[in-house]
Amino acid sequence: MVPNSSVRSSRRSSFTRTNRDLAVAWRTASVGIMAQVADSLLDLVATVLAYFAVRVAEEPPDPEHPYGHGKIESFSAGLEGGLIIIAAVVILVEAVPVFFT
Repeated sequence: MVPNSSVRSSRRSSFTRTNRDLAVAWRTASVGIMAQVADSLLDLVATVLAYFAVRVAEEPPDPEHPYGHGKIESFSAGLEGGLIIIAAVVILVEAVPVFFT
């Protein structure tokens, strides 16, 4: 179980880091910094997903879910992994042409 204060703090720091990286990327137009922005946005989305997954997983078993709701955490982790793969592909697609020019 993740305490709500920890999740709130993580969400706040992810949001702050994303805004800072976005401001730097806007000024520099650097592909490396834009990749960092993508990573920061991914961290922010992952934090929000984890928050909701933990909230749902803590619910007690009910008639529709006699063994509880714990598998939502695994689903959330898989979704976060998929987002990381998508971000990596987008970064590669954007960075490779810049590398060869």
